[in-house]
Amino acid sequence: MPTFSSRRFPLALAAGLLYSTALAIAVPATALAAAEPSPPVVHYHTVKVDGVDIFYREAGPANAPTVLLLHGFPTSSHMFRNLIPALADRYHVVAPDYPGFGQSAAPDHTKFAYTFGHYADLVDGLLAQLSAKSYAMYVMDYGAPVGYRLALKHPDRVTALIVQNGNAYEEGLKKFWDPIKAYWADGSAAHREALSTLVAPETTKFQYTDGVKDVSRIDPDNWGHDQALLDRPGNKDIQLDLFHDYGSNVPLYPKFQAFFRERKPPTLIVWGQNDFIFPADGAYPYKRDLPDVEFHLIDTGQLDRDLAEPPPRRTRTAPPTKLARYQSIISTRLETYAELPAVRLFAECRDAGYTGRLTQLRAFVPHVRPRSEPEPIVRFETPPAHQAQVDFAELRFPWGKRYALLVVVGYSRLLWLKFHPRQTMATVISGLEEAFAYFGGCRCGVALRPDERRHRRGSTRCG
Repeated sequence: MPTFSSRRFPLALAAGLLYSTALAIAVPATALAAAEPSPPVVHYHTVKVDGVDIFYREAGPANAPTVLLLHGFPTSSHMFRNLIPALADRYHVVAPDYPGFGQSAAPDHTKFAYTFGHYADLVDGLLAQLSAKSYAMYVMDYGAPVGYRLALKHPDRVTALIVQNGNAYEEGLKKFWDPIKAYWADGSAAHREALSTLVAPETTKFQYTDGVKDVSRIDPDNWGHDQALLDRPGNKDIQLDLFHDYGSNVPLYPKFQAFFRERKPPTLIVWGQNDFIFPADGAYPYKRDLPDVEFHLIDTGQLDRDLAEPPPRRTRTAPPTKLARYQSIISTRLETYAELPAVRLFAECRDAGYTGRLTQLRAFVPHVRPRSEPEPIVRFETPPAHQAQVDFAELRFPWGKRYALLVVVGYSRLLWLKFHPRQTMATVISGLEEAFAYFGGCRCGVALRPDERRHRRGSTRCG
């Protein structure tokens, strides 16, 4: 149903709370500290589901646990644009747009059933195409009846719930709902038209600004984006059909509640306590059916999608690994012999009782192996004609190898060259004598320094 300001709370905070329910992956603490993952990439897809174009956002590893994000009115999966990257480093995140919302198709309301049951079927079809066999659901506003209907269809697939002002109890339907209930009762044109104000621009803006302490923090593009989609031809009738069909959810509330009691999915509730449409009266009853629920009421009037800083993640201590008790042994051995290979360390740890794998040890070693200081680079310069470089160049011809002795005088790049059948020190010395004669004599002493990188092949560099 329409989401007025009071249930609009920080999505970023919701992401932080969601992290608190996740399990840490067991890796060495040093490896965690060194990891610097690249920002997750969000992909935007449109697929046919039962003949209808369904748009969805997707991010995160395909083999990671799936989190399904189900949006509310009047927005779309666009509302999750900041939350998705925050989750995608460890979850496979899927956020669809319902028909009539966002970038999904919007068939004529006289030819398409805009009902919550139909939405649940379409989301189910999308998940089937994505081979998502299990998923945690983040449900907000309209997303609650869509998600809970999906849970009734496949109760074994729901691994967890995150509830953001998503109603499942009649206690949550207060005064605001009286004119809508009148429309449920008789479906009259008069009662239908009376709800038209819920798709008006001032109402859309109201849903973002009402109850907000600092309105300057809200980007007006939020309601501008939503209103542009609401103003599409025919969309008003789509929304009015949905207002009417929302009444079909109420008889299912007892079944939703039975699902909570019987399945007891791990549940996190983050609820804007000042919500005019779904007040906190609808949040508390969850505790009856889910006694272990993690429950948070947020004192804010908006979905603060544009926080300057991301919420801090809870610090979790990684559980000890099989390698933990042998890390001091590895460190001590590497302090004595920094180049000791991981295979040798693995053998020594196995002798000491280590039962883990070599791969875990290999991942740990680079973080504790002492790094030797690189040898300083010594640079020197000489006056012109006081330095020369000597090299043998190997040339291959059809009739055999030949070696070119080259002498290059520094700065001038003056070159002397002579071919020889072999590389020998006698050839180098005699060649230098000829080269210096060619250059006009040797103005100072000559020091020979074998080039260590090529010494095995007999090359000599003179300086």
